[in-house]
Amino acid sequence: MSSVDNSDFSSDLRLTTMTCQQFESFREMSCSMYARASPFYRDMILAVAIDQIMKDFDLRFAPEGFSTLGQFFLAIMIGSEQIGYFHFSEFPKGSNSIFGWNFHIFEKYQRKGWGQKSAELAKDFLNKRGYNKIAINVVSDNKAAIKIYNALGFQITQLTMEAKTC
Repeated sequence: MSSVDNSDFSSDLRLTTMTCQQFESFREMSCSMYARASPFYRDMILAVAIDQIMKDFDLRFAPEGFSTLGQFFLAIMIGSEQIGYFHFSEFPKGSNSIFGWNFHIFEKYQRKGWGQKSAELAKDFLNKRGYNKIAINVVSDNKAAIKIYNALGFQITQLTMEAKTC
């Protein structure tokens, strides 16, 4: 893939439904990242955690793959190059609310403004489809994501904490 000049990245930035290949790559990457970041899995053997998360993901979010109703698996694109992805679920089903399960900008595109513009595009994408509320979960040490969400008007509504018992 060629590198992209980001001098006017917003003009060609767009969201598309993932292809089968993009979905498989997303599924593997996001489940692996979740296994490393989640307090529920980080003490498990990594390969076991990833396997369990992938099975749970398939049952919960993608029983029909990337075309499962109520799920939005979106590739963030600049021209023909994918720079990241989103995964949203209608939650609760049949409502005007969306939960953002996954938003990732690939490492070589991070800290260049792509995340902010992509999040704005996603907000517009969901609004045009009738969703009027977006909820997300952010890992507390992801300062860049928190900054983007704050700029978009997100507010903290819940806080999850953990402690070792011994």
